[in-house]
Amino acid sequence: RNTSEDIQHDLEMLGLDYVDLMLVHWPCKTEEQTLKTYKALETMVKDGTARAIGVSNFGPSDLENILQNATIPPAVNQCLMSIGKHDDDTIDYCHKHNITYQAYSPLGGLSGIDVLNDPDVKSIAA
Repeated sequence: RNTSEDIQHDLEMLGLDYVDLMLVHWPCKTEEQTLKTYKALETMVKDGTARAIGVSNFGPSDLENILQNATIPPAVNQCLMSIGKHDDDTIDYCHKHNITYQAYSPLGGLSGIDVLNDPDVKSIAA
């Protein structure tokens, strides 16, 4: 697949000239593929079709590959995070490298945890 063509297709389908944030949703099968995909996003920033770029579901080693080999560091790493389901090592890594750790499914939907009936949540809410 051609990442640049896919990005152009997405912009056309959305009817937009640019997006505020474009993410690589998952690391690819190899570090080389991941880096090639991320570099296509860097081109978006350079040509004005993205204001910021980032990643999703990347761990510390995935992020290290990007930081050592790319020009523009990820602005965001969007990951599953809720009560009882989070990755402290990745959160710490992002904090140390000025990458915003953004939660998806913060109310537990994908974690299988019933956050609204969690004893700790109920005690805080009371």
